[in-house]
Order: sequence, then structure tokens, then C-alpha cells
Amino acid sequence: MQFPVPIRLLLAVSAGLCVGCVVEEASRPERPLRWTGDPDPAGILQLIDAREECADCLHLAPLAVLGTDPAGGLIEESGEMDDVVVDLAGNYWVGGKRGVVTVYGPGGEFLREVGAPGQGPGEFARPRPGHIDGLGRVHVFDPMSRRLSLFDATTFEMVDSRQLPGLMWQTAGLPDADSYVAQIPGSREVTAQTLKVVRGEEVITSFGPGADGSASGRVQLAASQTGRIFSASRSAYLVEAWDSGGVRLGGFAGPELQGDFIRGAITADNPLPETISSLAIDPEDLLWVAIAERRDDWVERSTPVPGQAGALAPAEDDIGNWVTGRLDVIDLPTATLLGSLRSEHLFVRLLPGGRAVQLVYGKDGEITLVISQMEYREPQSSERP
Repeated sequence: MQFPVPIRLLLAVSAGLCVGCVVEEASRPERPLRWTGDPDPAGILQLIDAREECADCLHLAPLAVLGTDPAGGLIEESGEMDDVVVDLAGNYWVGGKRGVVTVYGPGGEFLREVGAPGQGPGEFARPRPGHIDGLGRVHVFDPMSRRLSLFDATTFEMVDSRQLPGLMWQTAGLPDADSYVAQIPGSREVTAQTLKVVRGEEVITSFGPGADGSASGRVQLAASQTGRIFSASRSAYLVEAWDSGGVRLGGFAGPELQGDFIRGAITADNPLPETISSLAIDPEDLLWVAIAERRDDWVERSTPVPGQAGALAPAEDDIGNWVTGRLDVIDLPTATLLGSLRSEHLFVRLLPGGRAVQLVYGKDGEITLVISQMEYREPQSSERP
């Protein structure tokens, strides 16, 4: 069964203003590290759930909408809508299956396309913008061609090309301009140590899975400015931290996600699972977690798939009829879940610098990507655990 792209993004697991919020102007107080200190090869802490203390502390301020410029750059159904990065000038680079990267300005205006379909220099089979390095270069991965292309973000010219060490599922840039962490799956028989730190074309170290084998399935990745690496199982709320050498620092578990999906058709008895769709870490040691939550009435918002008994598809091919978006923020030093924000629209990517990318379907089926600034405002009276 061939699913629409938004559903395939989720199936990889089987695979605003605040009203009445008091903002604390003082800097975040120092707190002892509870789990990110000494290496911990197996420990998993249960998150302290403090969301009731701060129900309105997460905010999204709209910055841009991609895909509305009549000059070009419409978001296509065939695109990899979760492959988005923002360069140092504030331009957004979006990947896709057409063999090109589409670049939008800070306000969402279409700027240009980069690359072309093909196998030569600067050409792509399926480009996936991964991250911006310390030199401002845009790293565009092309797993199908096993190639990494680096682009100057000001001239849009390719400045370097490297071979990838293997097929990559996820990547995150490290502070070293030439290094990144990637999930590179092994054979079906060998699932251990799928996380790898790569510098240039060389694998420096391999590590994972964690305490329960979580990294053997597909994970989401994020890296801090200090080089700490965070991996999260897509199908379970389990986040683990590693140093840049692959030493496990600890882990924590959050609220349970719904769904024991069995690979195959989606039916009323085999619903789409809830998943972690992205991670981001900010300089304040706050970890942002994007989650696709299944609607309670998702069956009523479905249509039968012709020729497949019991199989369902989202009404009007709008994945928003099945899932909504949730954004969690976690205080890492104390392993505390500070707050959650729910949205009608799915979060498909969280970007460094505190930006969220949401997938929005219009009334006529048009697709846009909405970029917002994420912010956590701590009430003045609150006391962290």
C-alpha cells in the first residue's frame, strides 16, 4: 500500500501570545545536574511532570509561511517536508524528491532552487538539507546517491562534495564544522551501534543502542552547542544523552505514547501510532520535543481505501484529520517536563535557534510550511524541582 507522504513520515517508526502569563526577567538559576554528569550506561529516569504548574508558558510566534509565493516554490506532496534548515541569513532550505532544494527568504518569499536532478556535482536524487555548520555552509545529504554536498549560503554555489559512509536515516550537526552525528543502519542481523560521529568522510566512533536497545530502531537526533548528542526513539518517549565520543550520559522516559502499530494497512484495529517527530536543544539546556498525537475521533475522520478491506486513509488526504501536534519542553538538568503546547497542525521539524516547522493543509488541498519561534516563559513565582 502506497501512503501519502505525510503518513509515510509518521510510519517511519514502524518506524502565539500568552494571556495572563507572568514572565520572569531574571536569568535561570543554577541547578545541579541530575543526570547529565557522570556517564550512566543504563539508567533511565522518569520525567518529573510539572506541566500543571505552568499551563500557558509555551508560545509560538509566527515568522513565515513557505509555499504561498505565486512566483514559485509551492510545497509539493512529493517533497520531504521535514527536511528544512535555516541558514545564517535566515533563509529556509527545503528538500524534495524532484532533485532540487528550494530556498525561501526570511519572510517566506521564494528565492530560488539549488541543484538539479542527476548524479553529477551539485545534482541530487533526493536532497535532504541537514544542518548549517559553523562556517555557515549548508550541508545537503543525498542518501540515495551516498553523497554530501556543501553549499555557500550566500552564493548558493557548491563548495565541497563528500562520500557518505552509508545510508543515513537521521543527522544532526556538531560544533566542529566538519562533524555530524548520523544514524546509519547496519544489516538486519546487526542493529547495534547505529549512531555514528562522522568527520569529513570518516566514521570517528560508533555507539548505541541504549539501555533498552532504543537506538536500534529509527530515532530522532539533536546536538547541543557543547557537543552533547540526544537521541529519541520515534515510537516511545525515551530520550538518551551521549557525549561526542559516544559515551552514554543518561536517559529519561516521558509520558507514554499511544499505539502498538503492526506494519501493514492502517485499520480501526491497527491505528497510526503516536510518534516523536523532532528534537531540538537550546543554550538554556531546554530540550524541545515534537510529538504527533492521534485524534480521539480519527476513525470518523477517515475514508475507506478502495480495494483493501478495512484499510483507512485520512479524509481529503489531510493527515491533520488523524493527528495533531504537541510540543513539550524539558528542563534537562532536573529532568522536568515543564510544559506542553497543543496545536491543530503537525510539527514536522524543530530547528536550532528555537524555530518550529508545522505542516498545514489549506481548504483546497494546498500545502504550506508555517515557521514559528518557540519560547518558554517561566512564571516568576515558579520554583524548579
